[in-house]
This record gives sequence, C-alpha cells and structure tokens, in this order.
Amino acid sequence: MNEEPRGIKTSIFFGCLIILASSFISLAPQENKSIAVVVSPWAEPYHIVNVISAAGGVVKTQDSNHWIAISQNDSPNLIKKLYNNGAILVINADFVTACFKL
Repeated sequence: MNEEPRGIKTSIFFGCLIILASSFISLAPQENKSIAVVVSPWAEPYHIVNVISAAGGVVKTQDSNHWIAISQNDSPNLIKKLYNNGAILVINADFVTACFKL
C-alpha cells in the first residue's frame, strides 16, 4: 500500500489548520488596543454609536456606512458588553484599518 498520498493529504490538512489558527489569533481583540466593532449593515445609521456607548466605550472613528467603528479596549469586560449590546463581531482593529479606509 502506498502511504505517500496519505502523507501529503495529512500535511496539507495540518498546514491549513495552522494557517487558520494563526489567522484567528491575529484577529482576536487585545486589551488596551484598538478594536473594530461591527453591527449589522441594515441597522439604523447610528446604532453602532449606541452599542459602543452602552457598553462603556468611545467611538474613535467609523466608516461612512455606519456599521463598522473603531474603539479602544480599555476595560476587561468591554468586549462582552459589546456583544451583549448588539455587536455582531469584535476584532483587532489593525486588520480592519489595513483593509478598509476608516
């Protein structure tokens, strides 16, 4: 039985797993760093401001469509509060500011 194709498939699988894991780690929000907060695109225009302020955060900047904003993660419970107040996603802002103009 030829083991070479099985080894190649296993190597590809674990390589992809490592790439995905490192991507998720780099997107994870960190304390005392800027975070990107995302709400649903069909929400009211200033819903994101309400979500961030209700969680105790401050909006540093936001996109023109009003569903992505940058805030500072100063509180250890801020991310949990953001999700509780309606945020869909909270990630490290470095990724968002590199990909989108805010």
